[in-house]
Amino acid sequence: MAAVAALLTKEAARGWEELAEYQSAIRAWQRAGRPDEGQRCAARRDLAEGRFNRAAEALEEMGDFPAAADAWAKAEDAGQPPLTPRPLPLPDAARRSWSAGGKAARLTRAPAPRRGPRSPGRSAQVVSARVRSLVCTARVAEDAGRFEVAADAWKMLAEPEQVLRCRVAHLERAGDLPGAARLLESRERFEAAATRWERAGDARSVARCHVLHEEKRGSMLKAAEDWEALGEPERAANCRAIHAFREGNYEEAARGYDAAGQPEMAVTARVLAAQMKMDYEAAERAVEESGLPDMRKALIGDRAIWLAQGREMAAARARDEAREARKQKRSTRLSRAATVPHPDDRASARSGARQAPDPTELAAAIIDAVTRYPGLTCEGIAEAVQSSTDPVKPHLAALTASGRLRKVGRARGTRYHLA
Repeated sequence: MAAVAALLTKEAARGWEELAEYQSAIRAWQRAGRPDEGQRCAARRDLAEGRFNRAAEALEEMGDFPAAADAWAKAEDAGQPPLTPRPLPLPDAARRSWSAGGKAARLTRAPAPRRGPRSPGRSAQVVSARVRSLVCTARVAEDAGRFEVAADAWKMLAEPEQVLRCRVAHLERAGDLPGAARLLESRERFEAAATRWERAGDARSVARCHVLHEEKRGSMLKAAEDWEALGEPERAANCRAIHAFREGNYEEAARGYDAAGQPEMAVTARVLAAQMKMDYEAAERAVEESGLPDMRKALIGDRAIWLAQGREMAAARARDEAREARKQKRSTRLSRAATVPHPDDRASARSGARQAPDPTELAAAIIDAVTRYPGLTCEGIAEAVQSSTDPVKPHLAALTASGRLRKVGRARGTRYHLA
């Protein structure tokens, strides 16, 4: 009899729902021992009465993410924000690093309310109804294996890392491992690309990705050896040229760029080599012989300014070499010591590896950094000259105002080049 009564109660609850008598339906579901159906019915009532945000929160809590996504979209259109802060229903894959170089979704680090008498703490997130709708959409799509749809949702959330993850997952799911590897290579995720190439059975592409990863890490000499092993002499020459250029060996860099088929960089290196020697005529000959007359203005310009820059560069190099010699001398002395160095000495040795230039040397160091690495940001220049950004900023402003440097871009995207 109890079973029959429960069945009749369920039928009654469904009947009340069909009549849109939701309160009666909720009571019937509760009498039938189905509080979950009562909760679902309450969400339907909220939707019918236009309380979309309340319904969306209930649907999220029940795990009905397709309905929650739709309810949140309606809440956004109606201007109804979320009522309570709560964690986002992110897919598990979005909460962690998904490959070499991959990162979790930025929304996992979304700001939470400060602790207080009415705050649940750092685990809750306050985001808009639109964001919650898109997160639910991405969750539903990923759970169903529809990664292209998920990628579109992540793109609308401005989560490029998750877009890439989903597109790679889509290609892998379709059996297109080479396509996934090429996509990862295009984003400079060389280690992850190598893994896909290995699964695809392409050993040469695996090796190529490993070399590209060495280049990205800045290990140019190691990369050059690996390119030669792969039968790529021009790319090997380019790596050696970059290494020599970064070390300030401009004549060697010029020969390397010639071998790599990069005439613009070759003439740039030759002009810098001449500038270090204060040989203006040699710089002019280098530009003339390169067959690139348009580069004269960018590389040489006014003779007096060019020579002054050369003096600053030469002085900066001399100071660097003297500093390095002192470090080597100190290192040799410490290695010969029989006792363990004093803690203060160890701290001094560590700090010496990143000693910032003196204020009087900073302008020359900045010019040298921009000469070596055109297009650096303020932060990049500060790192190159081993300084914080605060003392670098006024020098950049002065050098730009005087016409020594020129800016490209705005705000944090500003990059500096020689004028």
